[in-house]
Amino acid sequence: MKKISAFTFFLIFSAIALTACGSTANAPSSTDAPAGAAAGGVQSDTPSAAGNKAQADISKPSEAAENNAGAKNTLSENEAKEIALKDAGVNETAISNYKIKLDTDDGIRQYEIDFDADGFEYDYDIDASSGQILEKDKEPVD
Repeated sequence: MKKISAFTFFLIFSAIALTACGSTANAPSSTDAPAGAAAGGVQSDTPSAAGNKAQADISKPSEAAENNAGAKNTLSENEAKEIALKDAGVNETAISNYKIKLDTDDGIRQYEIDFDADGFEYDYDIDASSGQILEKDKEPVD
């Protein structure tokens, strides 16, 4: 009879213990697996029910985070307007021809804001998530 080294015994024992701890009623028993499957790292072609549930639970939070990210991080039109007016140094009562539009440019959601004040035309592009001014322009009204 061939002697088994302590290390090999440890690997086999660990594999059996891990298989027993993670088994479910629908999962095949450790005796159904091919010889050496646990110690040799051979994976079954059919994932266990527990593995499927874990994968499903992992994907759900990330989908929810993506869907909520836009809603939580989008500035309101009034917040974007305040940023533009503050940067221009213009009071809200002094503006005319005010227009605002939420758009996406190069994958970035941004507010496009246009208004006239004190004989000038102002154009702003403000990042809808961060509030950062991406572009701005000030020209005399024609």
